[in-house]
Amino acid sequence: MIEDALKLMPYHEYLSTDHWKCVRERALVYAKRRCQVCNSEDQLEVHHRTYERLGNEEPSDVTVLCRTCHERHHSCVSAKSSCVHIAEIIPAVIESISNRSSGQCKSSVSYGYETLDFVCPLREGRMIVVAAPPGMGKSAFAADIAKNVSVNSDVLFISLEMDNSEVVERLLSGAASVPAWIMQNGKISDDDFISLGNAANKLHKCRFRLADLAGANISEISTIARQMKSKHDIKLLVIDYLQLIESTLAKSVSLNEKVSEISRKLKLLARELKIPVIVLSQLNRGVEGRSNKMPMLSDLRDSGAIEQDADIVLLMCRPDYYDKTERPGEVDFEIAKNRGGPTGKCVLLWEKAFLRFRDRMEESPFESNPNPYAAVSAPGDGF
Repeated sequence: MIEDALKLMPYHEYLSTDHWKCVRERALVYAKRRCQVCNSEDQLEVHHRTYERLGNEEPSDVTVLCRTCHERHHSCVSAKSSCVHIAEIIPAVIESISNRSSGQCKSSVSYGYETLDFVCPLREGRMIVVAAPPGMGKSAFAADIAKNVSVNSDVLFISLEMDNSEVVERLLSGAASVPAWIMQNGKISDDDFISLGNAANKLHKCRFRLADLAGANISEISTIARQMKSKHDIKLLVIDYLQLIESTLAKSVSLNEKVSEISRKLKLLARELKIPVIVLSQLNRGVEGRSNKMPMLSDLRDSGAIEQDADIVLLMCRPDYYDKTERPGEVDFEIAKNRGGPTGKCVLLWEKAFLRFRDRMEESPFESNPNPYAAVSAPGDGF
């Protein structure tokens, strides 16, 4: 076959073939003739990410970079490939441990929930999977974490399910203590508008960036994340949710392989950008047929690779979702996997009317004055 012949050809000769010229032009068109890291239009070149399908390249096998980003990439690759003696690493590790002990650690950000910060902190390079069946509030939980982090650090929240306006409306509801369903039906009092105005001023100061990327593939998401890291030095990436990300593999490839590819690339992205990446995931329907509704790792939907790639897996369960009288307003978080840390269960408080979570050990920095809706429950269970 033609691709077999191309693979046998010396690489410098392959780069002069008409086939490579076609691949190069397609890549430039796909990238809209811009660098896929910094969005520059100057001094562009197409480079291989992998040589596995040389002569029969997929879009994910090549990347368009400007000269500056290409040189930076090569310097990173050189640094990765260099071997170092353990004695060179120990001082930095000891210093990092000392900083964490004294509360001066700069390499991690806070969930905003003391319980989780203590047991499974958000550290750079980690992939954190938050999984739950539909309706448990995982999108609200992810947005809450992003909001908490954005008070002091830049955050990118990528939603493939909700548009930006819906995400912001939810955040306003929680920050203003105005029920989301009242905001939706338009029956807002003058006091509510004042609360919303105050909340909007607080959120306006947050370093919270949103990207509505419905239908995006993993390469497009990675590109946006790299751009935001380069331009704004984001400290956290949140993605809602994994199963909605399109794969760059061929349509004939199984769903399991596609999810595995996406999961692995998200983990590599976390390591590349040196930031924690929180990824929401759906669970399969197996949990609904059990008497014990707490999810298990085996319930992760579509691929065992999610469990393998994740550094931390948080499984959510609201007891009152299945029985209104059982521990209303509480959410169990099963820390099912915690690389380098303990597993077990912790509990947060869930204020359903405002689509927000609370740590039982600490009040939220967004707490408003006592409000008349404290005892009000929003109708329905869908989120």
